[in-house]
Amino acid sequence: MKNHEMVTSLRDSQRLDELEKVIAKGQKTFVEVGLALAEIRDVRLYRREYSGFEEYCQKKWGWTKQHAYRLIEAAPVAQSNTRVTSGRAMTALAEVPEAERDAVVAEASKSGPVTAPAIKAAAEKIATPPKNEAEEPAVTVIKDDKGFTIPENLHELWQRATSESQVHIRALHTVKMAVQHGIENKTKDKVFARFHNTDLADFERVLYKIKNSVAPFMVCYNCHGIANKIKDCRTCYHTGYITKDQWGNGSIPEETKAMIEKQAKRK
Repeated sequence: MKNHEMVTSLRDSQRLDELEKVIAKGQKTFVEVGLALAEIRDVRLYRREYSGFEEYCQKKWGWTKQHAYRLIEAAPVAQSNTRVTSGRAMTALAEVPEAERDAVVAEASKSGPVTAPAIKAAAEKIATPPKNEAEEPAVTVIKDDKGFTIPENLHELWQRATSESQVHIRALHTVKMAVQHGIENKTKDKVFARFHNTDLADFERVLYKIKNSVAPFMVCYNCHGIANKIKDCRTCYHTGYITKDQWGNGSIPEETKAMIEKQAKRK
């Protein structure tokens, strides 16, 4: 084996050991477990002893591939739904269409703790139209972070922007962790000899930008989410929605924000 291959193998082996300690230690902290599994799968760290991710899950942890993927899918969901605190509940929520999750959690919390059965019951209730309106097509009501209804024409873009931001954040996090591990072990791994701790700030800036400038935060207060019908809505860059960065960076006048907050309280 060539020297650089030995170094890479050693680095991957060390990283695998770190992640497996997280999994073994964190059976109850399903978010950390899901993120650790995702990195092992994405970087293919299981190759030290196993030929594939499915074999790794079965022989190392006694899990089916389906169970491992449920943990992976539930982890990013948990990060954006803080009212759900158990692994089983989060797995149940991950099976709900992304556009309906906020409404399902809100409905489930009305009866007490947000459990897996409560989430399933709420999902069925939201998906089933009232009997007296059976002749009319069911309309899914989705709210933004301020409580305003998201127009139906904006649902597809809203969902895609939310989903893609999570995918990119996870991918960047994986790369960042690899670089950070390399920096901490640069005496052994010369691949990262030119990287320094200050370089990690670049990852943080990009992660912050994606978290706050890609995912939707609220319906545009100027065009009310119908930017495609307005020739020029510079407020939302013709997307129909405002991001967290726009809301907090001073680009929206304080008197406008105060008016929006007042309207939101009436919801």
